[in-house]
Order: sequence, then C-alpha cells, then structure tokens
Amino acid sequence: LGVWQLFKVPVQGGNAIQVTTAGGFIGFESADGSELYYWKDNDYGIWKMRLPNGGETRVLPVGLDWGRWAVTRNGIYFIDTNLADPTISFFNFADAKTSRIATVGKELFFEVPGFDVSPDERRVLFLQVEKETDIMLIENFQ
Repeated sequence: LGVWQLFKVPVQGGNAIQVTTAGGFIGFESADGSELYYWKDNDYGIWKMRLPNGGETRVLPVGLDWGRWAVTRNGIYFIDTNLADPTISFFNFADAKTSRIATVGKELFFEVPGFDVSPDERRVLFLQVEKETDIMLIENFQ
C-alpha cells in the first residue's frame, strides 16, 4: 500500500499536479494561497508547506483527528482529543499559541468526521453522532 498524497487540478480542468510528496490527506490552502495545511496519515498531526513546492513543517502535534479541523484567515480551529474532554481549540498564526475555545462535552465518534468554521470565525459547526443526530452550533465563542 502506498501513502496518501494531495493533488490539485485547475478549476477549468486539466491535469492533476501532485503537491505533497511525503504524505498528505485533507488539505486547506491559506487565505492568500501561499501555504497548504494538511493532515498526514503516515505521520499524524497538521503540517504546512509553502506553495508551490516548499518544505514541510509540523504545525500541530500528533493525535489530532483527520476530519475535525479548519483553517481560517487567523489560524486553525480543531477539536483537541488529547485533553480529558474533547475541546475546541484555536492555534493562532500571529503568536503560534493554542487556546481553548469550548468543551465539546461528550465523547465523539472518530469514524464520522465533520467540522467547519464560519468565514467571520464566530461559529463552529461540528458533527456529533448520538441516538438522534442534531446539528450543534456554538455562537459567540470568542
């Protein structure tokens, strides 16, 4: 078996171009398009590389779930499962510090990913599977 890699394709169509070479899965470009943030299945954590073909650096540590993080203009929001209770945290690009935003409060099922942040960074949406499935919204958490 090989290692997952990330590719890009022009919106107009055309050939796929491989972007990562040392593994990559679930990727997001920075707001200005100069960097790519991605999760690696062969070396867990969130990584970044300068585009188009810069070296890679680990941004966030091992143990983050592959489908529960989002890149915004100001940083990376993610569910930190390394804490006693799953917690929504924020990695700030400006000072490279991580802060806790809110506790999720319940165990999450990792087979079912789902996480996003509104463009104004005022709302987080995440999927949580229970007996009945509901959409949960955290408002004004900043």
